[in-house]
Amino acid sequence: MLHILLEPYKIVLASASPRRQELLKMLQIPCTIRVSDVAEPITDDDPAVQAMNHARNKALAIAQSSATNDIVVAADTIVVLDNQIIGKPENVAMAAKYLGLLSDREHAVITGICIFHQGLVYCDHEHSLVQFGELSQAEIAEYIASG
Repeated sequence: MLHILLEPYKIVLASASPRRQELLKMLQIPCTIRVSDVAEPITDDDPAVQAMNHARNKALAIAQSSATNDIVVAADTIVVLDNQIIGKPENVAMAAKYLGLLSDREHAVITGICIFHQGLVYCDHEHSLVQFGELSQAEIAEYIASG
């Protein structure tokens, strides 16, 4: 039903995330992918505010060169463990370290979303608690190798 309502619009997903692309595909919403290259600094702000700000910045960056009637959708996800934001890993070693920290622990996953259309901006966020089981070194290596 949603895909029918959106037919008159071009949806632009401001994300390279395969998962976000998959979600829109599951909803039968065709989209164009345009990745924004905006900074995502970690600050002292509330993680939900940061996730929404990052999503807003991505949406606005793409909206500048989009058609007037396009709907730009952007998102950002932040992981919080023990009240500390775990940034995006810069390399394989850092990814392995982060997964080791998350092993057998509960952490928060906060996703900010922003939708831009005809000058209007709507931002919100979702907060989920995730419990990882214990991860072996082999499982961590396999997960990282999967991309």
